[in-house]
Amino acid sequence: EVASGEAGNLRLGTGPTVERYILPPLLDRMANRFPNAQASIFVGLGEHLRQLLLDGRVDVIASSVLPGDSESFAVEPLCEDHVTVLARRGHPLLEGKPELADLLDYKWILPIRNLATRQWIDWAFISRGLPAPRVQVETGSFPMLPSMVRGSDMLTFAPRVLLSDLGTTHQFAEIALPETTMSRTIALIYAKNKYRSPILENLITLVRQYYRDTEA
Repeated sequence: EVASGEAGNLRLGTGPTVERYILPPLLDRMANRFPNAQASIFVGLGEHLRQLLLDGRVDVIASSVLPGDSESFAVEPLCEDHVTVLARRGHPLLEGKPELADLLDYKWILPIRNLATRQWIDWAFISRGLPAPRVQVETGSFPMLPSMVRGSDMLTFAPRVLLSDLGTTHQFAEIALPETTMSRTIALIYAKNKYRSPILENLITLVRQYYRDTEA
């Protein structure tokens, strides 16, 4: 069974958003198709995940694609994801049609500076001749973003999929501006030109089939 990829342990690195919203249906399908296989999930961010892959501590990562990934790794796109400005429901900015500069009237809770999402939202303002958002709190913990915004007028920059979460649907709203909406590709990322275990090959095949089914 190990030789055929129907058993064995798959070591998978991923970020908090992908772990919560994107991986579950894939892991469910894997469990149903390969009941004797196991998956060990390692949660991390950005460059840390890629270092785990380079060090051989994980077999594959499921993550948003960063610049340079396609040169260093094999990249198997999964889906598109959007990161946008979120506020609590009832926030003053939701009463009208805010412009980009209006968002600077409020403090923000944002990811730490070395993450791609933080760099992107800062540049969205700076590239248009505006200062970067005033940050009240910066964190590497995704769950902390919505929990702090919920009870304040602070803004945050978080995955749009949060709005479809049954636990948060009625607590947040998107401040939809094209200038502050980031599109990114979520992909399986693994080593180029190296041995891939049968269980990893089966995961890649399963993922391709899953997204063909969902697009049909």
